[in-house]
Amino acid sequence: MLSCSAASRTQQAYQLAGSLLVSNGADALSDAVSTPRRWWAGYGVRLGAAAGPRRRDSTGLWRRDFASGLALLNEPAAPPRTLPVPAGMCTPDRAPVRSVRLRPVTGAVLVGCLAVGRGR
Repeated sequence: MLSCSAASRTQQAYQLAGSLLVSNGADALSDAVSTPRRWWAGYGVRLGAAAGPRRRDSTGLWRRDFASGLALLNEPAAPPRTLPVPAGMCTPDRAPVRSVRLRPVTGAVLVGCLAVGRGR
């Protein structure tokens, strides 16, 4: 189980993206603010099977692709980076995205818009 002091959506996304980069599917997360009444949709995304191990993409972000989405992470000392994403991708909160800009110490978990809302 990974536990951290994530107290904002930005911190939760960074924690989840980092976990997904190294996970074998048997992990659990906890944070400082989630309750059943204050649950982030990111904790319920269904990404499907990993398409391979984590890797650095052409922009320098850490990335791991899954059958129905992807996880991205920008390291603490890295500059802000922008990455175009495949068509049909959404945030866990169902917002369509065409690109992601990640500042240092941020992450993103994106899921196919058709898969959003079906659990992790």
